[in-house]
Amino acid sequence: MLGFLHRLVTALLVAAVAPVAQAQRAAEPLPPPESGIASVYSGDLEGQLTASGRRYDGNRLTAAHRTLPFGTRVRVTDPASGKTVRVTVIDRWGGGGGRVINLSRAAAEELGIGTFGQLTVRIEVERLGDGEVEEPEDSSVVREPLAPRLESTANDSTGRHAQCSNEAEILGLRDQWRDLHMRNCMARKPAPGGR
Repeated sequence: MLGFLHRLVTALLVAAVAPVAQAQRAAEPLPPPESGIASVYSGDLEGQLTASGRRYDGNRLTAAHRTLPFGTRVRVTDPASGKTVRVTVIDRWGGGGGRVINLSRAAAEELGIGTFGQLTVRIEVERLGDGEVEEPEDSSVVREPLAPRLESTANDSTGRHAQCSNEAEILGLRDQWRDLHMRNCMARKPAPGGR
């Protein structure tokens, strides 16, 4: 009897707390719109693991963003043409050079960017994600762990090479993308204090 009451009270508490947590998430202010350059995922990344653990599929309306939580729904608009596409953030991307988002091939085609193009866009968050990405129904994704991150290493060329290589591994970069990352990473000015 005591076990039954304990389970009943626990179930009631969970039922009462869940709507409160959802309401708090819904009450969070959405980030302000961003404007900048949208680019397109490389075709070489097809099938590679994204930072969320889901494999990149160029046929899905997905994107990579520097900071937005995984599962965030974003409206991407070309101000010049008025074309809009809605994407879900499933990956991380460093961007740089005024870039704000990296789009899947399908999303880029809807905006008319093309496979290798770039376009100045406006992005607006419609719904913040909770850090999780819903798996597509037909997916048989196997989550592979990311390489452990090197927190610090010596500030000599060997240590910097190890850190840059570790970053490339975490980002899942291969071939010319890995080479480009390594060149840019090694060219970065070392941070004070050897980090």
